[in-house]
Amino acid sequence: MASEMTQREAVALMASTPAMLKSLLAAFPAGWLDQRPAAEEWSAREILAHLLNVEALLSARVESMIAAEGSPITRHDAAPSEGLDAFALLARWGRARARSLRRLRELTPDDLQHGAELPRWGLITVEQQVCEWAYHDVEHLRQLLANLEASLYPSIGGFQGLYAPPYPAATRALDGRSS
Repeated sequence: MASEMTQREAVALMASTPAMLKSLLAAFPAGWLDQRPAAEEWSAREILAHLLNVEALLSARVESMIAAEGSPITRHDAAPSEGLDAFALLARWGRARARSLRRLRELTPDDLQHGAELPRWGLITVEQQVCEWAYHDVEHLRQLLANLEASLYPSIGGFQGLYAPPYPAATRALDGRSS
């Protein structure tokens, strides 16, 4: 059984996410950054816009949790990011992430134990929020990898028997198969 990740380890993981995202985006086939692999799935650009919005949301949430111990936390609205291409979103998110990391590295052990009541999730500490933030990064890295799988899956022929389709509806549509 795996042990729990500490806040320090979570912040280190978060610090590695920008390079991973940049590398993944460079691997996308031309035209796929704005394509959804399935109707209900996000494109790479939509994932990056979401990450940018969540960066602002979670930064504000952590500050609120430290400032108002135990108080209910409401949703913070992020600046709009419509109209930016994937690489502009990545650059803007990278700058926001650098600011977040600087602040997260300044947190004291006392700060990490501050908590707040989130209407949907109950009492959450700053430390738990930071670890969830890192998990959120990993979840969207996984989603980007699944988008790449969806672009490759129709082209692997008989080897499709080795793998589950990343997005079943999308792979049928991409390679012309019907349901």
